[in-house]
Amino acid sequence: MQSNSGRKISQTSDLNFPPKKSFNLLRTNQVSTMHDFCFTIPYGLLLVCGGVIGYAKKGSAASLGGGVGTGLLLVLAGYVSLQAFHKRKNSYFALILETAIAGVLTWIMGQRYMQSGKIMPAGIVAGISVVMTGFYLYKIATGGNHIPPKAE
Repeated sequence: MQSNSGRKISQTSDLNFPPKKSFNLLRTNQVSTMHDFCFTIPYGLLLVCGGVIGYAKKGSAASLGGGVGTGLLLVLAGYVSLQAFHKRKNSYFALILETAIAGVLTWIMGQRYMQSGKIMPAGIVAGISVVMTGFYLYKIATGGNHIPPKAE
């Protein structure tokens, strides 16, 4: 077999097949590197924006209060978790607060979606919140944010 440059190559050795490095994602010695604050702060900002948009479009004070209130609480919890991570610690208070807020939003917006059948905003917020609740429960079950060992 010849490559485009005219050089002879063998079937497997020059094509790097099978790959020399294996990427086994199920190894038990790997540690999760998904930190809660990486998702919590954008999730909170999304809720804040949704609350402001709901108020601007429909004049809904409930959207403004609910979206901005829960969003800012999540941003604050994410910030607390980030600061704890910088100090090489976990903030279980922030993680439990994030889980509680996402769980409540899942319940409330899920109920609203079931009653109205409207995807926007209730179905979207309920869907995102159920995913986030699952993520936070996973983080709690695995011991929070894993702090990498200090490089020396």
